[in-house]
Amino acid sequence: MKTDFTSSVSHELRTPLTSIKAYTATILRDPNMSEETRRQFLTIIDEESNRLAALIEDLLEVSRIETGTTKMKQKTVDVAAVIEKVLINLTPLAHKKNIELRKYIGDELPTLQGDEGKIESVVTNLIDNAIKFTPEHGNITICAEEANGEMVIRVTDTGMGIPRKSLSKIFDRFYRVPRPGKEIQGTGLGLSIVNKIVSMHNGRIEVESEVDKGTTFVVYLPLTVKSIPELSSAEQALYLIGAGQARTK
Repeated sequence: MKTDFTSSVSHELRTPLTSIKAYTATILRDPNMSEETRRQFLTIIDEESNRLAALIEDLLEVSRIETGTTKMKQKTVDVAAVIEKVLINLTPLAHKKNIELRKYIGDELPTLQGDEGKIESVVTNLIDNAIKFTPEHGNITICAEEANGEMVIRVTDTGMGIPRKSLSKIFDRFYRVPRPGKEIQGTGLGLSIVNKIVSMHNGRIEVESEVDKGTTFVVYLPLTVKSIPELSSAEQALYLIGAGQARTK
């Protein structure tokens, strides 16, 4: 596992770095480059730098979770407000693809005991993924309701869908669904982080999908979260990994 992880990290870091180095070298070699071309190259360098920064942050988050150095900051969380905040941040991204974002919040939605920042990360990852994998003029629906003592958050898109054989792997680190002929950027860590955060809240996540028809992710979170037992870093990492694997089988 360590060898596979190191290999995956090396590959994911090398890709944006190679691009950054190539475009930088081209600019330095050609002092007479047109301003338009120079601006295009600098834009690509900026985008690849952002991609590299996002990858490093995701790696750090995975490391913090699995070594037990991340702590749950439990408080009363207004899930409706969290969803609204995420939608405000991601609406411009959806509008670029003419994707309609729909929101349905259950009546008298109760508050949730949990880590607000981490729950926001879960919602952000799921909606951001839905936007990435939904073609232009599609739609994405975000629902939140209370059912059977749990907070249920559902994100449904009309996107590409996930092949059945990939459904059991999508929460693995660095796994990206093979899509021949389609280049969609991503670190392959978002869903792994989502799964681990949900496990930290003693919740579970389920997915339903059909190719070319769309995908639905459903997160179930207990309204009151018991703290993870005080364990050593190694024990806590095993606890989180085991919980994540158990909830996705």
